[in-house]
Amino acid sequence: MATAKAERFSDAVLDSYQVFGDVAQSANERSIKLARKLASDITKNQQETMELGKMLIEAPTDVAPYFSSAIEALARAQNRAIDFAQAVFDESLSLNSEAIDKTYKANRAVAETAVNGVRNLVEGNPIVEAIGDQVRSYAPKSNSRKPATATS
Repeated sequence: MATAKAERFSDAVLDSYQVFGDVAQSANERSIKLARKLASDITKNQQETMELGKMLIEAPTDVAPYFSSAIEALARAQNRAIDFAQAVFDESLSLNSEAIDKTYKANRAVAETAVNGVRNLVEGNPIVEAIGDQVRSYAPKSNSRKPATATS
């Protein structure tokens, strides 16, 4: 019986570690996904900047088309930045809710198994009862004497 309880506890702890490993792996995959998106956005921004530079070098006195292209490139870069911020926010929300849920369930299973194991160990154990009796014997006895009062 004790072996089965120890095995249940051990299994619950191993499941908990597996959850932590899964959450870490998931976080790693999300980080890679976001890093790839960031690298792609940086590359697009650099390409557009180079195109603007090329446009300015080819016709330095023709400012109107350059200015229009610069505004459009800035708007696209801003949209990419907003999209990236949204992706980071979405990933962090899904990671946090998933991690919290899995961690809670795993830790609850470990705690329930541990509490049940300790409860079963303590209930009806003559050694624990003897120690409890000893502790209770040292408890202060109620004092029926009236406390001394100061006299003037």
